Amino acid sequence: MKFNERLKLYRKKAGLSQEQFASTLNVKQYNVSDYEVGRSEPSIELLVKIAKVLNVSIDELLGNENAPLSLEGKEKKLLEEIDNLPEEDRIKAVDLALQIIEFVGNKK
Repeated sequence: MKFNERLKLYRKKAGLSQEQFASTLNVKQYNVSDYEVGRSEPSIELLVKIAKVLNVSIDELLGNENAPLSLEGKEKKLLEEIDNLPEEDRIKAVDLALQIIEFVGNKK
């Protein structure tokens, strides 16, 4: 998946229209449209701001799958993986995660 496709995907996951996203970034809506169709790319400074607004890492936006995930990235990945499981397995995974959290919490 290319940058422009990931940008559009993450914007939609954030529940933002192009207009809302543009306003948050202090750019014009047509700039966001240009980024999403691959007509142009944002500056590095704007890329940093985009990552913050969408709550993703720059590596995620750029598709660097070999980069280590931040804690937030790991949490997000865990939740996505759990969401992709069938309901019965999701229940088991959540129960197991809660048991691990309780165990770790009792170690302190």
